[in-house]
Amino acid sequence: MRRKGHSALALIAVLAGLSVANAAPVRILIAAGANHGLSDDRPLSHPQSDATAVRDVFTSLGWVRADHAILLRDATKGALVAAFERARAIAGQHAASEVTLVVYFSGHGDRASLHVHGEGLPEAELSAHIAQVPAALRIVVIDACRTTEVLRAKGMNVQPGFTVQLPAQPAATGSVWVHASADGEAAQESDEIGGALFTHFWLAGLRGAADTNGDGRVTFEESFTYAYHHTLLRSARSGGVLQRPEVTLALREAAPLVLTETAGERAQLEFPREADSLYLVYAVGSQSVVAEVSGAADRGVRITLPRGRYIVQKRTGAHGTAAEVSLSASTTRVLTPSDFRHFPMETLAQKGTMVVRPWSVALSNTVFRGTAVDVGDELSVRIERRQSDWAYAFAPFGGLALRATEFNDVREWFTGAELSLDRLFVLGGVLGAPTLVRVGADARGQWIWQSVRRNDSDRLASLGYETTSHRAGSAFGGGLHAAWRVSPTPSFYAEAGLRAFALAAKTDSGVEGRVLGGLWLSAGALF
Repeated sequence: MRRKGHSALALIAVLAGLSVANAAPVRILIAAGANHGLSDDRPLSHPQSDATAVRDVFTSLGWVRADHAILLRDATKGALVAAFERARAIAGQHAASEVTLVVYFSGHGDRASLHVHGEGLPEAELSAHIAQVPAALRIVVIDACRTTEVLRAKGMNVQPGFTVQLPAQPAATGSVWVHASADGEAAQESDEIGGALFTHFWLAGLRGAADTNGDGRVTFEESFTYAYHHTLLRSARSGGVLQRPEVTLALREAAPLVLTETAGERAQLEFPREADSLYLVYAVGSQSVVAEVSGAADRGVRITLPRGRYIVQKRTGAHGTAAEVSLSASTTRVLTPSDFRHFPMETLAQKGTMVVRPWSVALSNTVFRGTAVDVGDELSVRIERRQSDWAYAFAPFGGLALRATEFNDVREWFTGAELSLDRLFVLGGVLGAPTLVRVGADARGQWIWQSVRRNDSDRLASLGYETTSHRAGSAFGGGLHAAWRVSPTPSFYAEAGLRAFALAAKTDSGVEGRVLGGLWLSAGALF
Protein backbone atom coordinates (compact mmCIF):
# COMPACT_ATOMS: atom_id res chain seq x y z
CA MET A 1 0.00 0.00 0.00
CA ARG A 2 1.28 3.46 -0.84
CA ARG A 3 1.91 5.49 2.30
CA LYS A 4 0.23 8.89 2.25
CA GLY A 5 0.32 11.63 4.88
CA HIS A 6 -1.82 14.51 5.95
CA SER A 7 -3.45 16.10 8.90
CA ALA A 8 -6.49 14.28 10.23
CA LEU A 9 -5.58 10.79 8.98
CA ALA A 10 -8.53 8.52 8.39
CA LEU A 11 -11.09 9.65 10.93
CA ILE A 12 -13.73 7.74 9.00
CA ALA A 13 -11.49 4.69 9.02
CA VAL A 14 -11.66 4.67 12.80
CA LEU A 15 -15.29 3.69 13.04
CA ALA A 16 -15.06 1.72 9.81
CA GLY A 17 -12.80 -0.69 11.63
CA LEU A 18 -15.00 -0.62 14.71
CA SER A 19 -18.30 -1.30 13.05
CA VAL A 20 -17.75 -3.97 10.45
CA ALA A 21 -20.02 -6.83 11.42
CA ASN A 22 -19.24 -6.41 15.14
CA ALA A 23 -15.91 -8.14 14.47
CA ALA A 24 -14.12 -6.58 17.44
CA PRO A 25 -16.12 -6.94 20.67
CA VAL A 26 -13.38 -5.22 22.73
CA ARG A 27 -12.51 -1.72 21.58
CA ILE A 28 -9.88 0.43 23.29
CA LEU A 29 -9.54 4.12 22.53
CA ILE A 30 -6.69 6.51 23.31
CA ALA A 31 -7.75 10.08 22.47
CA ALA A 32 -5.07 12.71 23.09
CA GLY A 33 -4.89 16.45 22.52
CA ALA A 34 -1.87 18.73 22.88
CA ASN A 35 -2.22 22.47 22.38
CA HIS A 36 1.53 23.00 22.80
CA GLY A 37 4.24 21.45 20.66
CA LEU A 38 7.91 22.39 20.40
CA SER A 39 9.20 25.79 21.44
CA ASP A 40 8.86 27.24 17.93
CA ASP A 41 5.29 25.93 17.43
CA ARG A 42 2.55 28.47 17.97
CA PRO A 43 -0.04 27.21 20.49
CA LEU A 44 -3.20 25.69 19.06
CA SER A 45 -6.68 26.38 20.39
CA HIS A 46 -8.75 23.24 19.86
CA PRO A 47 -6.85 19.90 20.05
CA GLN A 48 -8.15 19.23 23.55
CA SER A 49 -11.79 19.74 22.57
CA ASP A 50 -11.27 17.68 19.39
CA ALA A 51 -9.94 14.76 21.42
CA THR A 52 -12.81 15.05 23.89
CA ALA A 53 -15.35 15.09 21.05
CA VAL A 54 -13.82 11.95 19.52
CA ARG A 55 -14.02 10.23 22.92
CA ASP A 56 -17.66 11.27 23.34
CA VAL A 57 -18.74 9.98 19.92
CA PHE A 58 -16.93 6.68 20.39
CA THR A 59 -18.41 6.02 23.82
CA SER A 60 -21.96 7.06 22.87
CA LEU A 61 -22.26 5.71 19.32
CA GLY A 62 -19.12 3.69 18.51
CA TRP A 63 -19.45 0.83 21.02
CA VAL A 64 -16.44 1.84 23.15
CA ARG A 65 -16.97 1.23 26.85
CA ALA A 66 -16.28 4.22 29.08
CA ASP A 67 -13.60 2.34 31.02
CA HIS A 68 -11.89 1.44 27.74
CA ALA A 69 -11.64 5.08 26.61
CA ILE A 70 -8.42 6.80 27.71
CA LEU A 71 -8.63 10.59 27.33
CA LEU A 72 -5.53 12.80 27.58
CA ARG A 73 -6.75 16.37 27.36
CA ASP A 74 -3.30 17.89 27.88
CA ALA A 75 -1.03 15.12 26.66
CA THR A 76 2.67 14.85 27.39
CA LYS A 77 5.06 12.25 26.05
CA GLY A 78 5.10 10.50 29.43
CA ALA A 79 1.32 10.49 29.63
CA LEU A 80 1.09 8.95 26.15
CA VAL A 81 3.51 6.18 27.10
CA ALA A 82 1.49 5.49 30.26
CA ALA A 83 -1.72 5.40 28.19
CA PHE A 84 -0.24 2.69 25.97
CA GLU A 85 0.72 0.68 29.06
CA ARG A 86 -2.84 0.94 30.33
CA ALA A 87 -4.22 -0.07 26.94
CA ARG A 88 -1.88 -3.09 26.89
CA ALA A 89 -3.14 -4.13 30.34
CA ILE A 90 -6.78 -3.90 29.20
CA ALA A 91 -6.09 -5.78 25.98
CA GLY A 92 -4.18 -8.48 27.86
CA GLN A 93 -7.42 -9.54 29.54
CA HIS A 94 -8.84 -10.64 26.17
CA ALA A 95 -7.81 -12.66 23.17
CA ALA A 96 -5.91 -10.48 20.71
CA SER A 97 -8.33 -11.49 17.95
CA GLU A 98 -11.13 -9.72 19.87
CA VAL A 99 -9.31 -6.40 20.39
CA THR A 100 -9.35 -3.23 18.29
CA LEU A 101 -7.02 -0.39 19.31
CA VAL A 102 -7.81 3.16 18.17
CA VAL A 103 -5.27 5.94 18.72
CA TYR A 104 -6.27 9.54 18.06
CA PHE A 105 -3.90 12.51 18.42
CA SER A 106 -4.56 16.18 17.75
CA GLY A 107 -1.69 18.64 17.94
CA HIS A 108 1.54 19.66 16.21
CA GLY A 109 3.73 17.42 14.08
CA ASP A 110 6.25 17.22 11.29
CA ARG A 111 7.53 14.65 8.81
CA ALA A 112 9.12 12.38 11.40
CA SER A 113 7.38 12.89 14.74
CA LEU A 114 4.62 14.36 16.86
CA HIS A 115 5.34 17.46 18.94
CA VAL A 116 4.12 17.10 22.53
CA HIS A 117 4.87 19.72 25.20
CA GLY A 118 8.44 20.45 24.16
CA GLU A 119 9.30 16.88 23.20
CA GLY A 120 9.23 14.96 19.95
CA LEU A 121 7.63 11.54 19.70
CA PRO A 122 9.19 9.87 16.63
CA GLU A 123 6.92 7.84 14.37
CA ALA A 124 9.03 4.75 14.91
CA GLU A 125 8.70 5.04 18.70
CA LEU A 126 4.94 5.63 18.43
CA SER A 127 4.60 2.58 16.17
CA ALA A 128 6.55 0.49 18.68
CA HIS A 129 4.21 1.44 21.53
CA ILE A 130 1.21 0.64 19.36
CA ALA A 131 2.65 -2.74 18.35
CA GLN A 132 3.07 -3.74 22.00
CA VAL A 133 -0.70 -3.64 22.54
CA PRO A 134 -2.06 -7.11 21.60
CA ALA A 135 -4.79 -6.30 19.10
CA ALA A 136 -6.06 -7.74 15.85
CA LEU A 137 -6.85 -4.29 14.47
CA ARG A 138 -4.84 -1.14 15.12
CA ILE A 139 -6.04 2.22 13.81
CA VAL A 140 -4.08 5.44 14.22
CA VAL A 141 -5.59 8.87 13.55
CA ILE A 142 -3.28 11.87 13.47
CA ASP A 143 -4.69 15.41 13.25
CA ALA A 144 -1.61 17.61 13.35
CA CYS A 145 -1.98 21.41 13.14
CA ARG A 146 -0.08 24.69 12.74
CA THR A 147 -1.70 28.00 13.66
CA THR A 148 -2.62 31.14 11.76
CA GLU A 149 -5.27 33.59 12.90
CA VAL A 150 -8.96 32.64 12.89
CA LEU A 151 -8.54 29.79 10.41
CA ARG A 152 -5.55 27.64 11.16
CA ALA A 153 -3.62 25.50 8.71
CA LYS A 154 -2.56 22.12 10.01
CA GLY A 155 0.83 20.48 9.81
CA MET A 156 1.93 17.10 8.44
CA ASN A 157 0.88 18.08 4.91
CA VAL A 158 1.91 15.72 2.12
CA GLN A 159 4.12 13.66 4.42
CA PRO A 160 4.21 10.01 5.42
CA GLY A 161 1.41 8.92 7.69
CA PHE A 162 0.42 5.76 9.52
CA THR A 163 -0.93 2.80 7.62
CA VAL A 164 -4.47 1.79 8.47
CA GLN A 165 -4.74 -1.99 8.30
CA LEU A 166 -8.10 -3.72 8.38
CA PRO A 167 -8.07 -7.49 8.89
CA ALA A 168 -10.45 -9.75 7.01
CA GLN A 169 -14.04 -9.33 8.17
CA PRO A 170 -17.31 -11.01 7.16
CA ALA A 171 -18.86 -7.75 5.89
CA ALA A 172 -15.81 -5.91 4.53
CA THR A 173 -12.11 -6.43 3.95
CA GLY A 174 -9.32 -4.10 2.94
CA SER A 175 -8.32 -0.63 4.03
CA VAL A 176 -9.71 2.90 4.17
CA TRP A 177 -7.61 6.06 3.98
CA VAL A 178 -9.30 9.38 4.56
CA HIS A 179 -7.42 12.66 4.43
CA ALA A 180 -8.76 15.95 5.73
CA SER A 181 -7.56 17.61 2.52
CA ALA A 182 -6.00 16.78 -0.84
CA ASP A 183 -2.27 16.67 -1.47
CA GLY A 184 -0.74 20.12 -1.26
CA GLU A 185 -3.68 21.66 0.61
CA ALA A 186 -3.81 22.74 4.23
CA ALA A 187 -6.22 21.17 6.67
CA GLN A 188 -7.75 23.84 8.88
CA GLU A 189 -9.24 24.51 12.30
CA SER A 190 -11.71 27.26 13.11
CA ASP A 191 -12.40 29.34 16.22
CA GLU A 192 -16.06 29.73 15.26
CA ILE A 193 -16.81 26.01 15.33
CA GLY A 194 -14.23 25.33 18.04
CA GLY A 195 -12.27 22.60 16.29
CA ALA A 196 -10.84 21.13 13.10
CA LEU A 197 -13.09 21.59 10.06
CA PHE A 198 -13.11 18.03 8.77
CA THR A 199 -13.29 16.47 12.24
CA HIS A 200 -16.17 18.76 13.16
CA PHE A 201 -18.31 17.95 10.13
CA TRP A 202 -17.44 14.29 10.15
CA LEU A 203 -18.49 13.92 13.78
CA ALA A 204 -21.74 15.78 13.05
CA GLY A 205 -22.36 13.34 10.20
CA LEU A 206 -21.74 10.36 12.45
CA ARG A 207 -24.21 11.73 14.99
CA GLY A 208 -26.87 11.40 12.31
CA ALA A 209 -26.65 14.47 10.07
CA ALA A 210 -25.30 12.25 7.28
CA ASP A 211 -28.08 9.66 7.61
CA THR A 212 -29.71 10.48 4.26
CA ASN A 213 -32.09 7.50 4.21
CA GLY A 214 -33.20 7.94 7.83
CA ASP A 215 -32.58 4.32 8.86
CA GLY A 216 -30.71 5.23 12.06
CA ARG A 217 -27.38 4.04 10.64
CA VAL A 218 -24.60 6.09 9.09
CA THR A 219 -22.56 4.37 6.41
CA PHE A 220 -19.06 5.19 5.27
CA GLU A 221 -20.31 6.67 2.00
CA GLU A 222 -22.90 8.86 3.77
CA SER A 223 -20.44 10.20 6.34
CA PHE A 224 -17.66 11.00 3.88
CA THR A 225 -20.00 12.67 1.38
CA TYR A 226 -21.45 14.86 4.13
CA ALA A 227 -18.05 15.83 5.57
CA TYR A 228 -16.57 16.48 2.12
CA HIS A 229 -19.23 18.96 0.97
CA HIS A 230 -19.42 20.84 4.27
CA THR A 231 -15.65 21.07 4.70
CA LEU A 232 -15.23 22.39 1.16
CA LEU A 233 -18.05 24.91 1.60
CA ARG A 234 -16.86 26.20 4.99
CA SER A 235 -13.20 26.50 3.95
CA ALA A 236 -14.13 28.52 0.86
CA ARG A 237 -16.50 30.75 2.80
CA SER A 238 -14.18 31.35 5.74
CA GLY A 239 -10.91 32.26 4.11
CA GLY A 240 -10.91 31.34 0.45
CA VAL A 241 -8.34 28.55 1.10
CA LEU A 242 -9.98 25.44 -0.28
CA GLN A 243 -9.85 22.23 1.70
CA ARG A 244 -10.98 19.15 -0.20
CA PRO A 245 -10.99 15.89 1.76
CA GLU A 246 -10.08 12.76 -0.15
CA VAL A 247 -10.41 9.04 0.38
CA THR A 248 -8.42 6.08 -0.88
CA LEU A 249 -10.27 2.78 -0.69
CA ALA A 250 -9.04 -0.76 -0.96
CA LEU A 251 -12.22 -2.27 0.37
CA ARG A 252 -14.31 -5.32 -0.41
CA GLU A 253 -17.82 -5.07 1.03
CA ALA A 254 -20.44 -7.76 1.41
CA ALA A 255 -22.84 -5.14 2.79
CA PRO A 256 -22.86 -1.37 3.26
CA LEU A 257 -20.18 -0.39 5.76
CA VAL A 258 -22.06 1.01 8.76
CA LEU A 259 -19.98 3.33 10.93
CA THR A 260 -22.38 4.44 13.66
CA GLU A 261 -25.83 3.55 14.89
CA THR A 262 -27.84 6.56 16.03
CA ALA A 263 -31.16 4.90 16.88
CA GLY A 264 -31.90 3.25 20.20
CA GLU A 265 -31.59 4.32 23.84
CA ARG A 266 -30.25 7.78 23.06
CA ALA A 267 -31.53 11.34 22.83
CA GLN A 268 -32.28 12.55 19.32
CA LEU A 269 -33.00 15.96 17.87
CA GLU A 270 -34.93 16.27 14.61
CA PHE A 271 -34.84 19.48 12.56
CA PRO A 272 -37.69 20.95 10.49
CA ARG A 273 -38.07 19.94 6.85
CA GLU A 274 -36.67 23.09 5.33
CA ALA A 275 -34.07 23.52 2.63
CA ASP A 276 -31.36 26.22 2.66
CA SER A 277 -31.36 26.44 6.47
CA LEU A 278 -28.24 26.05 8.60
CA TYR A 279 -28.62 24.90 12.22
CA LEU A 280 -25.92 25.39 14.87
CA VAL A 281 -26.32 23.40 18.09
CA TYR A 282 -24.67 24.50 21.36
CA ALA A 283 -24.83 23.01 24.82
CA VAL A 284 -26.29 25.63 27.17
CA GLY A 285 -23.45 27.84 28.40
CA SER A 286 -20.98 26.49 25.84
CA GLN A 287 -18.92 28.66 23.49
CA SER A 288 -18.37 25.97 20.82
CA VAL A 289 -20.63 24.25 18.32
CA VAL A 290 -21.70 20.71 19.20
CA ALA A 291 -23.07 20.08 15.70
CA GLU A 292 -23.69 21.98 12.49
CA VAL A 293 -26.57 20.64 10.39
CA SER A 294 -28.10 21.62 7.06
CA GLY A 295 -31.86 21.26 6.73
CA ALA A 296 -33.45 19.13 4.02
CA ALA A 297 -36.78 19.69 2.28
CA ASP A 298 -37.58 15.98 1.84
CA ARG A 299 -36.85 14.72 5.35
CA GLY A 300 -36.40 15.71 8.96
CA VAL A 301 -32.67 15.48 9.61
CA ARG A 302 -31.89 13.81 12.96
CA ILE A 303 -28.76 13.86 15.09
CA THR A 304 -27.94 11.99 18.27
CA LEU A 305 -26.76 13.94 21.33
CA PRO A 306 -26.14 13.30 25.03
CA ARG A 307 -29.05 14.21 27.24
CA GLY A 308 -29.02 17.81 28.38
CA ARG A 309 -30.02 21.33 27.39
CA TYR A 310 -29.15 22.87 24.03
CA ILE A 311 -29.55 26.12 22.12
CA VAL A 312 -30.30 25.63 18.42
CA GLN A 313 -29.63 28.55 16.10
CA LYS A 314 -31.22 28.66 12.68
CA ARG A 315 -29.68 30.83 10.00
CA THR A 316 -31.49 31.48 6.74
CA GLY A 317 -29.87 34.12 4.57
CA ALA A 318 -29.47 37.31 6.61
CA HIS A 319 -32.05 36.27 9.21
CA GLY A 320 -31.67 34.24 12.37
CA THR A 321 -33.83 32.51 14.94
CA ALA A 322 -33.10 30.35 17.96
CA ALA A 323 -34.74 27.72 20.16
CA GLU A 324 -33.84 26.13 23.49
CA VAL A 325 -34.51 22.41 23.93
CA SER A 326 -34.15 19.84 26.68
CA LEU A 327 -33.22 16.27 25.70
CA SER A 328 -33.60 13.22 27.89
CA ALA A 329 -32.44 9.68 27.19
CA SER A 330 -34.53 7.49 24.87
CA THR A 331 -36.51 10.43 23.50
CA THR A 332 -36.69 12.24 20.18
CA ARG A 333 -37.37 15.98 20.21
CA VAL A 334 -38.90 17.13 16.93
CA LEU A 335 -38.35 20.84 16.30
CA THR A 336 -40.96 22.82 14.37
CA PRO A 337 -40.70 26.33 12.90
CA SER A 338 -42.87 27.63 15.77
CA ASP A 339 -40.19 26.61 18.30
CA PHE A 340 -37.82 29.28 16.98
CA ARG A 341 -37.76 32.93 18.00
CA HIS A 342 -36.32 35.78 15.98
CA PHE A 343 -33.06 37.31 17.13
CA PRO A 344 -30.68 39.88 15.60
CA MET A 345 -27.69 38.26 13.94
CA GLU A 346 -25.33 40.01 16.35
CA THR A 347 -27.19 38.33 19.20
CA LEU A 348 -26.90 34.96 17.51
CA ALA A 349 -23.15 35.49 17.36
CA GLN A 350 -23.07 35.22 21.16
CA LYS A 351 -23.55 31.47 20.74
CA GLY A 352 -24.26 29.59 23.97
CA THR A 353 -24.52 32.77 26.06
CA MET A 354 -27.61 33.86 24.13
CA VAL A 355 -30.80 33.97 26.20
CA VAL A 356 -33.66 32.36 24.30
CA ARG A 357 -36.22 32.97 27.06
CA PRO A 358 -35.27 36.39 28.48
CA TRP A 359 -38.46 37.01 30.52
CA SER A 360 -39.44 35.24 33.71
CA VAL A 361 -42.20 35.53 36.31
CA ALA A 362 -41.63 33.96 39.71
CA LEU A 363 -43.55 33.61 42.97
CA SER A 364 -41.27 34.00 46.00
CA ASN A 365 -41.64 33.56 49.74
CA THR A 366 -39.14 35.24 52.08
CA VAL A 367 -38.78 34.65 55.81
CA PHE A 368 -36.81 37.38 57.59
CA ARG A 369 -35.95 38.93 60.93
CA GLY A 370 -33.94 41.85 62.27
CA THR A 371 -34.16 45.03 64.30
CA ALA A 372 -37.76 45.94 65.16
CA VAL A 373 -38.91 42.58 63.73
CA ASP A 374 -38.84 39.21 65.48
CA VAL A 375 -40.08 37.30 62.45
CA GLY A 376 -41.60 38.28 59.15
CA ASP A 377 -43.01 36.60 56.07
CA GLU A 378 -43.20 38.20 52.61
CA LEU A 379 -44.79 37.05 49.35
CA SER A 380 -43.69 38.65 46.09
CA VAL A 381 -44.10 38.33 42.35
CA ARG A 382 -40.79 38.91 40.57
CA ILE A 383 -40.88 39.97 36.91
CA GLU A 384 -37.40 39.70 35.43
CA ARG A 385 -35.79 40.58 32.11
CA ARG A 386 -32.41 39.02 31.33
CA GLN A 387 -29.84 40.35 28.89
CA SER A 388 -26.78 38.14 28.52
CA ASP A 389 -25.08 38.12 31.95
CA TRP A 390 -27.24 40.86 33.51
CA ALA A 391 -30.85 40.99 34.63
CA TYR A 392 -33.19 43.61 36.02
CA ALA A 393 -36.47 42.96 37.82
CA PHE A 394 -39.57 44.53 39.30
CA ALA A 395 -41.26 42.82 42.26
CA PRO A 396 -44.47 43.91 44.02
CA PHE A 397 -44.74 42.34 47.46
CA GLY A 398 -46.81 42.12 50.63
CA GLY A 399 -46.46 40.46 54.01
CA LEU A 400 -46.69 40.42 57.79
CA ALA A 401 -44.07 41.15 60.49
CA LEU A 402 -44.36 40.39 64.22
CA ARG A 403 -42.60 41.82 67.26
CA ALA A 404 -43.10 41.37 70.99
CA THR A 405 -41.88 43.87 73.60
CA GLU A 406 -42.19 43.97 77.35
CA PHE A 407 -45.50 45.82 77.10
CA ASN A 408 -46.83 45.33 73.56
CA ASP A 409 -47.47 42.81 70.78
CA VAL A 410 -46.84 44.53 67.44
CA ARG A 411 -48.19 43.39 64.06
CA GLU A 412 -47.25 45.09 60.82
CA TRP A 413 -48.94 44.47 57.50
CA PHE A 414 -46.99 45.91 54.60
CA THR A 415 -47.04 46.18 50.83
CA GLY A 416 -44.71 47.77 48.34
CA ALA A 417 -42.44 47.23 45.36
CA GLU A 418 -38.78 46.53 44.70
CA LEU A 419 -36.36 47.13 41.81
CA SER A 420 -33.33 44.85 41.38
CA LEU A 421 -30.21 44.68 39.25
CA ASP A 422 -28.33 41.37 39.05
CA ARG A 423 -25.08 39.98 37.68
CA LEU A 424 -25.49 36.38 36.53
CA PHE A 425 -22.86 33.64 36.62
CA VAL A 426 -23.64 30.45 34.66
CA LEU A 427 -22.39 27.30 36.38
CA GLY A 428 -22.44 23.62 35.50
CA GLY A 429 -25.47 21.40 35.89
CA VAL A 430 -27.15 19.43 38.65
CA LEU A 431 -28.41 16.09 37.30
CA GLY A 432 -28.36 17.59 33.83
CA ALA A 433 -30.18 20.78 34.82
CA PRO A 434 -28.27 24.04 34.16
CA THR A 435 -27.67 26.30 37.15
CA LEU A 436 -26.64 29.89 37.70
CA VAL A 437 -25.84 32.21 40.57
CA ARG A 438 -27.14 35.75 40.62
CA VAL A 439 -25.77 38.51 42.85
CA GLY A 440 -27.42 41.91 42.96
CA ALA A 441 -28.70 45.00 44.67
CA ASP A 442 -32.25 46.10 45.52
CA ALA A 443 -34.08 49.37 46.07
CA ARG A 444 -37.48 49.18 47.76
CA GLY A 445 -40.31 51.26 49.12
CA GLN A 446 -43.23 50.03 51.22
CA TRP A 447 -46.31 51.18 53.08
CA ILE A 448 -46.86 49.86 56.63
CA TRP A 449 -50.02 49.42 58.72
CA GLN A 450 -49.12 48.81 62.35
CA SER A 451 -51.28 47.37 65.10
CA VAL A 452 -50.00 47.67 68.71
CA ARG A 453 -51.82 45.68 71.41
CA ARG A 454 -50.97 46.03 75.11
CA ASN A 455 -49.98 42.86 76.96
CA ASP A 456 -52.31 43.85 79.85
CA SER A 457 -55.22 44.55 77.49
CA ASP A 458 -57.77 42.61 79.56
CA ARG A 459 -57.13 44.74 82.66
CA LEU A 460 -57.09 47.98 80.68
CA ALA A 461 -60.31 47.08 78.90
CA SER A 462 -62.06 46.62 82.28
CA LEU A 463 -60.97 50.14 83.17
CA GLY A 464 -62.31 51.56 79.94
CA TYR A 465 -58.98 52.22 78.20
CA GLU A 466 -58.17 51.49 74.58
CA THR A 467 -56.12 48.32 74.34
CA THR A 468 -55.06 48.52 70.70
CA SER A 469 -53.69 51.41 68.68
CA HIS A 470 -53.21 51.66 64.90
CA ARG A 471 -50.65 53.59 62.94
CA ALA A 472 -49.55 53.87 59.32
CA GLY A 473 -46.29 54.93 57.78
CA SER A 474 -43.78 54.32 55.04
CA ALA A 475 -40.29 52.91 54.72
CA PHE A 476 -37.59 53.16 52.06
CA GLY A 477 -34.22 51.53 51.64
CA GLY A 478 -32.19 48.94 49.78
CA GLY A 479 -29.98 45.94 50.16
CA LEU A 480 -27.97 43.09 48.64
CA HIS A 481 -28.88 39.54 47.73
CA ALA A 482 -27.43 36.31 46.30
CA ALA A 483 -29.38 33.40 44.84
CA TRP A 484 -28.77 29.95 43.37
CA ARG A 485 -31.06 28.93 40.50
CA VAL A 486 -31.59 25.56 38.81
CA SER A 487 -33.63 25.05 35.62
CA PRO A 488 -34.85 21.45 35.23
CA THR A 489 -36.66 22.42 32.00
CA PRO A 490 -36.16 25.27 29.53
CA SER A 491 -39.35 26.97 30.77
CA PHE A 492 -39.16 26.47 34.56
CA TYR A 493 -36.72 27.24 37.37
CA ALA A 494 -36.48 26.97 41.16
CA GLU A 495 -34.38 29.29 43.28
CA ALA A 496 -33.06 29.73 46.80
CA GLY A 497 -31.35 32.83 48.11
CA LEU A 498 -30.13 35.02 50.96
CA ARG A 499 -30.68 38.72 51.37
CA ALA A 500 -29.99 41.64 53.70
CA PHE A 501 -31.49 45.11 53.51
CA ALA A 502 -31.74 48.31 55.50
CA LEU A 503 -34.88 50.48 55.80
CA ALA A 504 -35.65 53.92 57.15
CA ALA A 505 -39.16 53.70 58.62
CA LYS A 506 -41.07 56.84 59.53
CA THR A 507 -42.88 56.54 62.90
CA ASP A 508 -44.62 58.90 65.33
CA SER A 509 -41.37 59.27 67.23
CA GLY A 510 -39.32 60.02 64.11
CA VAL A 511 -37.33 57.96 61.63
CA GLU A 512 -36.50 54.46 62.79
CA GLY A 513 -33.67 52.48 61.20
CA ARG A 514 -34.17 48.79 60.52
CA VAL A 515 -31.64 46.18 59.40
CA LEU A 516 -33.17 42.91 58.23
CA GLY A 517 -31.99 39.62 56.76
CA GLY A 518 -33.75 36.58 55.39
CA LEU A 519 -33.97 33.48 53.24
CA TRP A 520 -36.24 33.02 50.26
CA LEU A 521 -37.48 30.23 47.99
CA SER A 522 -39.11 30.81 44.64
CA ALA A 523 -40.38 29.06 41.51
CA GLY A 524 -40.68 30.74 38.14
CA ALA A 525 -41.63 30.36 34.50
CA LEU A 526 -39.36 31.43 31.62
CA PHE A 527 -40.71 32.75 28.34
